[in-house]
Amino acid sequence: MRKLAYLMLSLLCAGFIASCSDDDEVVPPTPPTPPTPGATDGVITVNGETDLVFNAEAGSKTVAFNSNMAWSAVIEKAEWLSVEPASGEAGDIKMTVKAAANEAGEAREGKIVLKTDDNKGM
Repeated sequence: MRKLAYLMLSLLCAGFIASCSDDDEVVPPTPPTPPTPGATDGVITVNGETDLVFNAEAGSKTVAFNSNMAWSAVIEKAEWLSVEPASGEAGDIKMTVKAAANEAGEAREGKIVLKTDDNKGM
């Protein structure tokens, strides 16, 4: 009886070992495909920080991005923010974001949406 138990245990272990092989290929995730020159879809790629934090004093920060077609910036729910330039042609762009002083001292948030001429926002 003891030999039968050892035999069963040995067969069970052999089954586990056989099912674990080094043949399992780990496939890394596929990186996104870069935009094709002349593509019809607008693509905007921001270089660096996308969340800007300002102190209570007035200030400005620069946002660098690339667009493959004409673009525009839309400020949503933030009268205290402004951008320059607010639109432009395709290429590498440096846009200045200005924040007015926060005289009320309360937390505030704003959103700037960058859109290409095909109205796809980021």
